[in-house]
Amino acid sequence: MPYILNKTNGNKLVTLQDASLDISTSLTFVGRNYSGYGEVFNENFLKLLENFSNTTQPAKPIQGQLWYDNVNNQIKISRDGRTFQGIANLTVKSTSTPDNPSVGDLWWDSANNQLSAFDGSTFILVGPSDPSTARASWVPAEEVDAVTSTSFPVIKGKFGSDIIVIFSKVSDEISSISPSSSDLTGGTKFGNGIKKGITLAGTNSSGSSKENGYYFWGTASDSLRSTTATNVTVSSSTSGVYYLTFASAQTGDRALVTDTDLSYNASTNVLNVTATSARYADLAEKYRADRSYPPGTVITVGGTAEVTASKEGDRAIGVISMYPAYLMNEGLADGIPVALKGRVPVRILGSVRKGDRLVAADHGCARSTPPGHPDVFAIALADSEPNAVFVEAVIL
Repeated sequence: MPYILNKTNGNKLVTLQDASLDISTSLTFVGRNYSGYGEVFNENFLKLLENFSNTTQPAKPIQGQLWYDNVNNQIKISRDGRTFQGIANLTVKSTSTPDNPSVGDLWWDSANNQLSAFDGSTFILVGPSDPSTARASWVPAEEVDAVTSTSFPVIKGKFGSDIIVIFSKVSDEISSISPSSSDLTGGTKFGNGIKKGITLAGTNSSGSSKENGYYFWGTASDSLRSTTATNVTVSSSTSGVYYLTFASAQTGDRALVTDTDLSYNASTNVLNVTATSARYADLAEKYRADRSYPPGTVITVGGTAEVTASKEGDRAIGVISMYPAYLMNEGLADGIPVALKGRVPVRILGSVRKGDRLVAADHGCARSTPPGHPDVFAIALADSEPNAVFVEAVIL
């Protein structure tokens, strides 16, 4: 019996006959009952380990195959299943250029924070051309109040040489910067002084820099509005009571509201509410079944797992639910939801009238029974249609 070898994407690569070898790729595939297969298997592993290291590329590549070109000391990949292209190496080094580079290799100069590429003879700078002015930075500094001559520490946020924001914890507003300041120009950048907290370049007397083109979290004038925030910081807790938050409408500038009767206890992992409602109509619990069953199947305890489809004379515990209003034991692996209470469609045998008592029947179905039967598990809520497979019923 031949082996059929399929690629990861499902396409067939080759049909491998018994006691034969296939050499349509760089590896040798072994058919069933081939004598001396051990050497072939071991050589395949060796080729994978060395990435087919050779002076010439593999003659029969497939898409995604790697080859180590030991002439240029470079790993290469076949993107089309025919040819190989080099994969550039990236070296992070601060003192000197990388040893034995190949064409296309990248070097991150960690001393100067610059990226270069090797052209076969030398490393050519990619950028930035002047790392000292081309990147953002935080700079600790000290400023002086021109009126009181009081000095105070600040942290400046800069793009290149431009100061965009200043962080300060001064107790009072600094209304005028000393002319001796080397990078704050009073009326141009921070003419209204520096305040405790965050001060943006070009702010006016109300603290907005929107008109001057300096923004923080969207726009400076809206920096503290929740509608402009794109991320929030989430922290975990194992204790305490927390209150769930809801928006007053789906979109727009809306209020966030809480209620003391709706809370979560992190110590007990219990959600506390006064009342809940659901769109669907049954209470279900997950059980392991001996096979997959469609919704409406009558279920009893038994089979090779916990539950199975009913047969005549069984005591039903419920019906396979399609949309549980409340699902218990949700984390049970391989479990299926069984409706234990509430309204669900039930598979039936024969005709059923509204108010009929239902008991388990063969093939995971229910049938009507006269009053007094000890194994009634549901009551029909409607007459069944001619040749109907399901009837709406309430599980008792």
